[in-house]
Amino acid sequence: MPQYRKLHVKILDSFDFNEMPDDFTRLMWMLLPLGVCSQGRGIDHPSWVRSRLFPMRTDVTLEMVSAALDWYAERGMIRRYRVGSRGYFYLTQWEQYQGDTSREAASPYPAPPAEGETRAEVARNSGPGPEESAPPITAEADGAQGLLRGCSGVGQELVASNSGVAREEVGERSRSDTNTTTNADADATTTAKGSAPDGAVVVVEPPDEEEAFELLVKCGITEAEARRLAKCPLEQVRRWIAVGRKIASARPGFNAAGLVVARLRSGEAPPPEAPAANGWRYISGEYAEFIQY
Repeated sequence: MPQYRKLHVKILDSFDFNEMPDDFTRLMWMLLPLGVCSQGRGIDHPSWVRSRLFPMRTDVTLEMVSAALDWYAERGMIRRYRVGSRGYFYLTQWEQYQGDTSREAASPYPAPPAEGETRAEVARNSGPGPEESAPPITAEADGAQGLLRGCSGVGQELVASNSGVAREEVGERSRSDTNTTTNADADATTTAKGSAPDGAVVVVEPPDEEEAFELLVKCGITEAEARRLAKCPLEQVRRWIAVGRKIASARPGFNAAGLVVARLRSGEAPPPEAPAANGWRYISGEYAEFIQY
């Protein structure tokens, strides 16, 4: 977050600013430059905006923030855009009123698409997202060959030539492995059916995902949102919850749940843990053993 932002005197005579529906919308507009990145971008979600601009306000609701964002968008003061399945926004007159921000840290959010740019061009220019980074697995007549090409981009011919194994042997081994995996999945499904009443199939959540879900619910997050966020790495969930609780202990009224939701949705890595205190520290020098501070 920057140390300061510019507030132009033109805001006093701004028609948009004076025609805003209420004082909260005006206050949020004045604080918005403090919460966005060096390029004036942010995540288009009320929880993220509230956690950035009003971390100590318990009276600010998501509905108030959402209504203000909608008003800015209708007036063209912000522009909303999507990259993949995620929504972002940016301040349309950022450079005009904030000037050169090139010395600040690079934006963690993807750039907005240019006018007329297609969805495919946006994805290509912004790089692959988390959902798009894995190559697709093709379904071909030979299941083993399709699995090899989909996961590694290497065909059976290259595997055979590099390892000295005949192609027929590679195909036979791959088909055998595929059959073994299919049989194991069938056994697991049968076990699940047998343990449920009336032959119903029981879907067992992975241990890490279930533990993450319980931690998120205890943090005050709704079950529906917790179920979606539980797919994040368990250690990442634990660290953000710890960060939110630490801030809440120092700032009464801080919305720790909103912080956790916003950070997990953005995929931001949690800050490193502070090193434990290791007793007295000494300065270096000839008389260091006699000096402590």
